[in-house]
Amino acid sequence: MKAKNYSILRHRILEECIKKQQHQLDDFSNRIKAILTQEGLGNEEEYDSTEMSQSSQQADEINAINESLSFAISDMNVLNYLKTLYEVSHSTPEAGAVVVTNRGKFFISVSAGQVNVDGEVFTGLSTHSQLFLAMKGKQAGDEFEFGRNRYAISEIF
Repeated sequence: MKAKNYSILRHRILEECIKKQQHQLDDFSNRIKAILTQEGLGNEEEYDSTEMSQSSQQADEINAINESLSFAISDMNVLNYLKTLYEVSHSTPEAGAVVVTNRGKFFISVSAGQVNVDGEVFTGLSTHSQLFLAMKGKQAGDEFEFGRNRYAISEIF
């Protein structure tokens, strides 16, 4: 990586993760609203037994989406907390750090998938993931194995 202001780069990665997470939250909320609208919930309609069965299936779907929404909200809270660590310098993999390896660049935060910042791809990595646990406590120059892969850490910021 070329020389950069690392705190600004971390902040931009974080902002991209937040945008991605907000999109996911909006999708979950819109899906719930669509199901409720489709079912006419909130209206005074009466349903026959066939419609009640379908409503039960829809309720199960809403419950599943609500559970996913709850996890997504929790992840968003973590991302918002990381905003407070804007100027913190990192020398080991920990929440808010970027870890550059021979197998990718990881933003330690939540499992946010990949984001692109300045033409570079960063993968949001949860502190609960097995890959994070394998790299935890390491420093730049260290190596570790995960699965069948060997990772060499070249930089942490």
